[in-house]
Amino acid sequence: MRINAVGHERMHADVEHVIRPSLDGLAVPKVETPEHVKIVERILDEREPKMGVPPGSVRLLLALESPKGLFNAYTIASSSPRVIGLMFGAEDFSRELSLPLRREGEATDLIYARSFFVTAAAAAHVQSVDGVWPNFQDVEGLRKFALQSRRLGFSGMSLIHPTQIEEVNRAFTPTAEEVDYCRRVVQAFDDARARGEGAIAFGGQLLDMPIVDRARQTIALAESLATK
Repeated sequence: MRINAVGHERMHADVEHVIRPSLDGLAVPKVETPEHVKIVERILDEREPKMGVPPGSVRLLLALESPKGLFNAYTIASSSPRVIGLMFGAEDFSRELSLPLRREGEATDLIYARSFFVTAAAAAHVQSVDGVWPNFQDVEGLRKFALQSRRLGFSGMSLIHPTQIEEVNRAFTPTAEEVDYCRRVVQAFDDARARGEGAIAFGGQLLDMPIVDRARQTIALAESLATK
């Protein structure tokens, strides 16, 4: 459930009304400092027991939408065990940088900010959700942007229209070819290790643990998506 930003006059009323046993988490916009997270955390710590909600069960997805928020990304992401992910607020961020109104070239003007964002989230071991592609009629632009998001390391992206769901899901879902290649990489590595070989090559590529771990992660992601 998305609430108003910390400091907004209606934020406290939002939290008071939405904390219920069925609530999984809150999306908190315009977070700029760890203290913003602590404010929400304190409210939840007080409110959960009163509503019969298990302590600490309401998770937080935090939207960073300003340069200040971006540079505090790691400390924000690691400020509470409730935090499960960061979400990039591209439109507000672009406004503060006075970027052109129309997105072009897969939003290359945001590459630095998005890469920094992903790295901070990864360092804190939380998910990273990319910003929206605002033109819901530009399917080709959405497709390229979503693929770029995945290649930058984002675990997902925000949407503004139902017609974008299929393209975004496709971009973030490993293809059958990817999964097959990853399975063969893992099999080649396991077979070589069983033979006691130290240097392991597959398809002209030297295999080491980081590469094999990425292959296993891709397989695990594909399997988890297949069960949903």
